[in-house]
Amino acid sequence: MRARRSWCVLCVLLLGVVPTSGCPDSSRNQRRQLYDPYSRATVNGVTTATRFPNNQIPRNRFDPTSVKLLQYWPRTNLTTATVSNNFLNPQKTPIDKVQFNQRIDFNESSNSQWFGRYSWTDETR
Repeated sequence: MRARRSWCVLCVLLLGVVPTSGCPDSSRNQRRQLYDPYSRATVNGVTTATRFPNNQIPRNRFDPTSVKLLQYWPRTNLTTATVSNNFLNPQKTPIDKVQFNQRIDFNESSNSQWFGRYSWTDETR
């Protein structure tokens, strides 16, 4: 038997990474050159590839479903020097969770084993 009470402190402030406002059309990474993976060739042990023009991946290379799903992705709300940690999602309240789990095992014989489990959760937001 185990009873647990926990506060999900990480749910109060959620720091994450979301695509920048220019994605997928802009060159989101100006520090590195973007290469076309379909143009890779190995000649004399050296792998080469063609650069994307203007360091931008052409729009026709993106899956249409993925582009459509981007409209539901949150926009950046923090200005950072890099692409990481550019979104802060403040939650209204922490989650107060009380949980109870119990398991009973019964070995009636070598051919008959029984078990039962009871779980209870009370979650307040």
